[in-house]
Amino acid sequence: MTRKIFVGWRFLYFLLSLLFSYPVVGADVSQSETSGKINDRKVQCLKGYVSEVIYSDGTLIKFNEEGALAQFKHKQFSYEENYKYVLERGVITAFEVEYLGNVRREISCDTKKEVEKYVFDEEGRIVEHLISSYPVCKYQYFFQGAETLPYKKVYYCDTIPSGALTYYYQYLKKDKEGNWLQRGVKISGGSSPAVNRVYVDTRRLKYYPIPTDVISSIKGDVPNINSYEQKFLNNNNSGIQEAYKQGETNIEIICPERTEVGEDFEIAFVMKQKPRDIHISKSKRFEFLHYDYRTNTAVVKGDTVKSCELVLKLKAKQKGKLTLPSLKVRFGRELNISPSREIVASDAQVMPALKDDNPAVTLSAALSKDTIHLGESVFLSLRICTSCSKITSTQLSQPEITSCVIQEIPLDSTMIWKSISFEKGSYKIGEYKKFKLTPTQTSTIEVPSFGCDCVLSKYLISNGKLIGNALKTYSLLGVGIAVMATAAGFHDRVEERNESVYTEPLHFYVLP
Repeated sequence: MTRKIFVGWRFLYFLLSLLFSYPVVGADVSQSETSGKINDRKVQCLKGYVSEVIYSDGTLIKFNEEGALAQFKHKQFSYEENYKYVLERGVITAFEVEYLGNVRREISCDTKKEVEKYVFDEEGRIVEHLISSYPVCKYQYFFQGAETLPYKKVYYCDTIPSGALTYYYQYLKKDKEGNWLQRGVKISGGSSPAVNRVYVDTRRLKYYPIPTDVISSIKGDVPNINSYEQKFLNNNNSGIQEAYKQGETNIEIICPERTEVGEDFEIAFVMKQKPRDIHISKSKRFEFLHYDYRTNTAVVKGDTVKSCELVLKLKAKQKGKLTLPSLKVRFGRELNISPSREIVASDAQVMPALKDDNPAVTLSAALSKDTIHLGESVFLSLRICTSCSKITSTQLSQPEITSCVIQEIPLDSTMIWKSISFEKGSYKIGEYKKFKLTPTQTSTIEVPSFGCDCVLSKYLISNGKLIGNALKTYSLLGVGIAVMATAAGFHDRVEERNESVYTEPLHFYVLP
């Protein structure tokens, strides 16, 4: 009991000291508060609830529902309160995000320096993006009138021979939200014809379902829902023509303009009155997956509005311009038929699979400052990041650092781990070693690579899957973690392998 209390106090002390500058807010990672006033969709000049952007060269950008980045190429992002975590090649970097008026700043949790800044105008359009880390870069965006897409971008960077490149844009195709799908690009200011060129850029966009300001939404009182054959409608009947006319007024249709063969999509029929019965037209061109009927009470421009909504989840079976299913609805005795809508279905685009370049374990180094004066010191932290269940042992190889006095800072013998969840899995990160470096002369101090040999373990059941369901406890470098067993009677086994990992070389400057 005494040992448990002692370990508990050590853990509490550790939380209060904010684990090696990484904010510890809670075990569960929440993304609800991260986008603030300026989210990443605005940084990308996107409107609406975009979930994915896929460029013709295979570049993939994903957003969470609040509009914050979830993935950009190989980088993955996670958030808790005002902090952003970036996972790249197995290394997690933490940033504090600040908002002040039309400016968003990202500050390194290691150096406390600003690394990126975004400036927006009064209309919420990005006008400047500054990257302070090497190479220092700046992007400036220019708009015409009230347009939300820039007609010009100027890119300044230390590595450009001419100092800057200018991009001119002409938008050739947009979707219904006003986001571009195809644009012409002209680059000028380069030092060679390979840089100064004209080309066409294309991309595909996916969206989240449109959220509404719903006061209440209930299931129940589901009307009679049947199907009917569209071909049996007599279009010459004046009553049918009147039903189409009434449907234009009383039924609103929300659906995408495009989809891919085999891809799920939704079509929503919003009805201003409660229907007595509903009939859905049959179609051999779509696979019917699911429907959901709801009665909503929402606020629209300050007024409380009640509506009924039928959402169909469908999948296109063939490509081409396809007529979507329609509704026959009775409000009392009055027949309404929804307007005809079409969707363009194309062959599924095969995207090259992104290689997971996040290794099972990494050793990273971080300096507290990149520039100091003679007589001052800088702190060097070594961190282990892993997706494995357990690291059973480690052995550090420490290089010599010239013109520098090295002092190891004692840490708690038990490494405390912070778990961070990303879209493709969770990672644990902990501080392994910490050193105080005091230079003896003014110069550029090189910090060579540190190496670490470790043994990685994963707990498996007989079929090779990770254990999950009946509780077991193991230690991750001395700290108890919970592992769940799938069912009684399974025998777990440990898969082990040796790994050698190294930090990237670093340097810092010493001034008089």
